Amino acid sequence: MARADLALIILLTALLIAFAVGFFLERRRRLRLTAERDRLLQEKDVVFNFVYDIGEVFADTDQVDLSALLKRVVYHAQRTAGAASGVVYLLDEDQETLRAAAVSGIFPPLVGSVDTGLETAFSRIRYVERLVRRQPIRLGEGLVGETALSGRALLVEDARSDPRIPRYGYDFLAINSLLLVPMRFRHRVIGVLGVANRTDGGSFSTTDMSLLQSLADQASVSIHYARFSAALDEKRRLDYDLGVARKIQTALLPKTVPRMEEVELAAFSMPAQQIGGDYYDFLEVDENHLGIVIADVSGKGVSGAIVM
Repeated sequence: MARADLALIILLTALLIAFAVGFFLERRRRLRLTAERDRLLQEKDVVFNFVYDIGEVFADTDQVDLSALLKRVVYHAQRTAGAASGVVYLLDEDQETLRAAAVSGIFPPLVGSVDTGLETAFSRIRYVERLVRRQPIRLGEGLVGETALSGRALLVEDARSDPRIPRYGYDFLAINSLLLVPMRFRHRVIGVLGVANRTDGGSFSTTDMSLLQSLADQASVSIHYARFSAALDEKRRLDYDLGVARKIQTALLPKTVPRMEEVELAAFSMPAQQIGGDYYDFLEVDENHLGIVIADVSGKGVSGAIVM
């Protein structure tokens, strides 16, 4: 074989290899883009369905039921991740303690222990749910506290080999796979959304984590404004009660000031807040004597008004 023919064969072989490699890389890139497109479409559907469902919660009533809202959040979380159970932990007002605000399915406790009361419980599901709700979790404590403190999602694909996962002597409390994502509003963590154990027996994936995080971010906005709406309603009720209390206080003060030829009398009271602890009154002792009562309760606002 001539050297020219050998060189041509080598060149053709190199071109074929380059073409095959290029085809393989292009196919892999297309598959990756297709998978990313499908994930984004799925994420869009998850968020759209959630927003549509939650919109009904806000539209049906003037007062948003936070408990009903949280139940829907957990429902969508389970549906999105194909999970057997789910939970929403919210930060208390002290910003240091997390408490389970909604639980669905048999979500095993992630801190503390299960006492012997489970053996005699009428409903094990209800007992475990109450147990999860009763157990406060400090920031940084356990996997839930760690997720809230770091603000990063936590995926445990094989929980059976992870020493951080608590183990109980009951098969129905076994955790095979766990997924926790932070709930954030304006870069501030307000809670943790978690799901445990896929219904198909598999493990949660990074795609599940991405979808659940998108759901948690959207849910955080709804929860924030539901809390804001509840606080606003409470303020309206408080303002109304204070208005009534102010009318009662005003009624306790004398409507007129006694007229005396020797003395010019005038009285005026304006509390620093809506209600206060100031009090005055006039007592006619006899035709020549007038008693004047002036009182100032220590403190301001409601506490002073109650004593007054």
